[in-house]
Amino acid sequence: MTRVAIRSVHSGRYLGLDGRGITSFVKSGAGRAFPQNFIGRWETFILHTLPEGAVAFESAEFRGVFLRLVGAGLSQGSAGGQGGGQVNGQFGCSTREKFNIKRAEGEKGKKGSIGIESHSEPGRFIRMKAETGVVNVQVAMQALEEFEILIIDYMAPPPPYS
Repeated sequence: MTRVAIRSVHSGRYLGLDGRGITSFVKSGAGRAFPQNFIGRWETFILHTLPEGAVAFESAEFRGVFLRLVGAGLSQGSAGGQGGGQVNGQFGCSTREKFNIKRAEGEKGKKGSIGIESHSEPGRFIRMKAETGVVNVQVAMQALEEFEILIIDYMAPPPPYS
């Protein structure tokens, strides 16, 4: 099990997830993603590597609650502005809770930075504008969509029974 924190390259703030009260599936998702100045319990995730090559981020504080992205209303080519869609939490891991990790490219990309792209909606990235407290979705990977995944700790899975 690998516990991680997600840090915005642009602001230096960490992605948090408030999963209070999420104990079952809610169609629209629940809770709230937000920027935070420090790594605490709500800013720590368990990184799951999935068979299809995607990853999922489960809250380390609110077990069973996963980071979720919905890019509804955003069309390709509409990059810029305030972003849109929704980033929040969901109980369980289905299609909207799976992500692709994309390396930042070009001169603007900081070495080692990545974008967190929706696996079910390619081209939709998590966006954090920390100055306004907004975590939402953008259709391009630019400065507000660049992150670093920091490993907090790693616990090897127990050996199988023999």
